[in-house]
Amino acid sequence: MKTHYIKSITVEDMSEAEIRLLALAMQWTEHGTLYGYPECCRTAFCGMMLSTPQRQPKPGPWTGSGFIPCPDCRRLIAEIGLEKYVEKFIMPNRKFEKPFPIDAMGAPENYKWPPT
Repeated sequence: MKTHYIKSITVEDMSEAEIRLLALAMQWTEHGTLYGYPECCRTAFCGMMLSTPQRQPKPGPWTGSGFIPCPDCRRLIAEIGLEKYVEKFIMPNRKFEKPFPIDAMGAPENYKWPPT
């Protein structure tokens, strides 16, 4: 039987840029949770935003809403429609009453990328 070891990583092992990216991913995950976004979508969003080069979300009926679904949820939205998807999978888990804040440029308020 093979023994596998997992190296634990501490903040001291990370560069400043890696720490900033980790903090952003934690913030995105927290915001997604508060807005009721499914875990699969939060994970996919963080992966997309942290990839190099950064991938862009595919447009769809959700464009401009602040929600970017994962590939599996995109397929489900294509089957049942965005309104029914939001009603069934997002609203029951949402902790904020207001929608995700979007400014006139189509980006969340105070959002800056890449982090400085």
